[in-house]
Amino acid sequence: MIDYKQFFLATARIESHFIEDIGNPRSGIGTGFWIFHKGQGFFVTNRHMIDLAHFDPKCQQHRLNGLYIWLREEHSIISSPIKFEINLNKTAIIAHPTADVAILAGVSYSNTTRVPAIHAITVSDRFASKQFFEEKLNPVDRCVFIGYPLNIGGSAFWDEATGLPIVRGAELSSYPPHDFIHKSINTSHARLVSGLSFGGSSGSPILNIGTPVLAGQGITIQGAVEPMIIGIMAGHWWNNNCLPDFVKQHSGLSYFVASTAIFDLLDLVLP
Repeated sequence: MIDYKQFFLATARIESHFIEDIGNPRSGIGTGFWIFHKGQGFFVTNRHMIDLAHFDPKCQQHRLNGLYIWLREEHSIISSPIKFEINLNKTAIIAHPTADVAILAGVSYSNTTRVPAIHAITVSDRFASKQFFEEKLNPVDRCVFIGYPLNIGGSAFWDEATGLPIVRGAELSSYPPHDFIHKSINTSHARLVSGLSFGGSSGSPILNIGTPVLAGQGITIQGAVEPMIIGIMAGHWWNNNCLPDFVKQHSGLSYFVASTAIFDLLDLVLP
């Protein structure tokens, strides 16, 4: 079963700020999550949250000049997160060369003596491998993604009192063992889902539901599939021929970057 408390604590809201040399600013809200691998902690998000040109080629001159993460000071699911500024001069940002994913290593904070309580997901326990995609996943398998989606006016869909993220459901739409390739999707390692990912959902961890079992019965089901992090949400398709209502404009299709791309980055940092 999915330990939602664990994943809620590991998932965080982020805010990125970009600027051109001539002073034109851009900003965006998204999601990320903490992972633990080979004795080190990392923060995972989309590449387009730290490299605006990956999302919009017209923004080649924009550079990241501010990054903030909302984190808790204690390991309590009811404690409200506070805004921490990332020290960009002391934090390593490693972006995948072709996939819309990046990791922050050696995260350092600016202008604060506060220490966040980091709750991370262990990669070896909860990340889907290439073999998992080939042997355990099928089209129409149920999955969920956990994050901080925004309403069309920029207002929050998440819990404003506790700062907790929300969960949305989806089903795998493309053939899981293979990358989904389309001219309008600017990432490798893509997989398609039927699910409503909105602005702010970028960077959300996505998990397969797995095989439902009766809790506490101690029953082993042959061929049971364990819930795993299968990737990170990256974007959605819009249908411009629909009515001008923000829900109806959504094609109902979103895409995520497979967890294998995150393994690629971790292999670069920790070979």
